[in-house]
Amino acid sequence: MLGETGRDPGRHFTKPVVVVPGQQVLARHAPGFDLLGHEVGHEQLPQVAEVLERRIAIASDDATKLNHLQRLGTVFADRLTDPVGAARAWRRVLALQPGHAKALRVLRESYLAANDFVSLEELYASQNDWEGL
Repeated sequence: MLGETGRDPGRHFTKPVVVVPGQQVLARHAPGFDLLGHEVGHEQLPQVAEVLERRIAIASDDATKLNHLQRLGTVFADRLTDPVGAARAWRRVLALQPGHAKALRVLRESYLAANDFVSLEELYASQNDWEGL
């Protein structure tokens, strides 16, 4: 059984793992994993997204939230190929840090690829960047 810090008495983790109820299997099968590391199988990525969401919810400062939101956006976009989830995460990044360059770029590319010109226009309007449109 894993303790609160994710340390298993019989195993040494290179990094502490935050264990969320119901997520013990993810932590036990990937000791010392980075949430975007290769050790995490595709079938576990939805659980990784849930862990990131919970970390965002309990984060005490915006820098930590931004870090987890960026990871979440990357998981949705690159690993789960879920453009809706990715866009939702990157919009949350922009809400915390307006003008965030990567969030703007990823959202621009996503909206263009989906021919979602309404969302693209809203993105430019939110940044008051009518010349960029």
